[in-house]
Amino acid sequence: MKMSKRMLSVALTLALVVVPSLVFAESGAAKTFDSVTFNWGLTPAASSGDAESALRLAGIINEKTEGNVNVEVFPGGALGGENVMLEGLLSGTVDMANVSPNVVATIAPEMNALCLPFMYDSMEAACLALTDLDYTAKLNEVLSNYGLVYLGISYIAPRTIACNSEIHTPADVKGEVIRVMSGEIYSDIYKAWGLNTTIIAWGECYTAVQQKVCDGVDGGNEPCIDMAFYEVCKDCIQTDHVYHAQITLMSLEMWNSLTEDTRAAITQAEQENLEWVSSFTYDHWVDDTEALQKDPYNMNLIFLTPEERQVWVDASAPVYEKYKPIIGDDFYNWFVSFVAQKNAEAAK
Repeated sequence: MKMSKRMLSVALTLALVVVPSLVFAESGAAKTFDSVTFNWGLTPAASSGDAESALRLAGIINEKTEGNVNVEVFPGGALGGENVMLEGLLSGTVDMANVSPNVVATIAPEMNALCLPFMYDSMEAACLALTDLDYTAKLNEVLSNYGLVYLGISYIAPRTIACNSEIHTPADVKGEVIRVMSGEIYSDIYKAWGLNTTIIAWGECYTAVQQKVCDGVDGGNEPCIDMAFYEVCKDCIQTDHVYHAQITLMSLEMWNSLTEDTRAAITQAEQENLEWVSSFTYDHWVDDTEALQKDPYNMNLIFLTPEERQVWVDASAPVYEKYKPIIGDDFYNWFVSFVAQKNAEAAK
């Protein structure tokens, strides 16, 4: 019920908009914007950083189009799971959606690169990379081949493992079953570490752990709070194995149907929001990490030593061997080089 009220608030907030048909530039030249309402679906909860960021971007888009483009944000999987929303984008039933790279990889295998474990050395490096306009341009270049337009990201979350086992290295694993996202690469990552996996809908994870259908959840620190995983998991292993960011997508067909002025305004809005996402995400991550260790959550956060982290890195080698040819040399080599550059910049 709490989530429903939040979702209703989201829709009402964005619906209270006056919609003029034209806006004039400072030069006096008329700009033609589409008068349109987009639905934007995402799976994280209404209280999540993803939803807050999406709402902010929706407001900027509305402002830059002088009220012509209204974006209604539907968090909590209200428009369906990620696979359903991806299908909806391509069929025209969903206008915008945040979809995880591993799900997009089911039609665009290059996106598996975004899920390779331990690519980033730090949260700072991930923030630099994932909000870089060169990254935006490259993903658009690739995704346009699959009928999709990349509009950026809403949030960045290091993946952690919420469970009831104090695991420091893969050697500590005792056959635990961890819920992972759909898309083969996450199952392969955990298999390389000696953990078993199962795919369960995000909204059902709490009950699955509670009823011992699985022993833990691949997620992040924020959902330990927002999804109340702290109630069913006492430990959270800070592996930070993937810096996960759902990517905001629109179909290329929908994008091309918009006026040039509308497309330019949406692009400008996304670039402006990306500048904010980096600091917002970092601060949110710090706050969640600190909060989880205190009342009322009191989770045992397991921080890896450099030596322990290296054991996880070494165990992940089979994932790289399998996915490099799937991703393709061109994008794989570009991505590895790009991330190395951002790791170096962050280390200065």
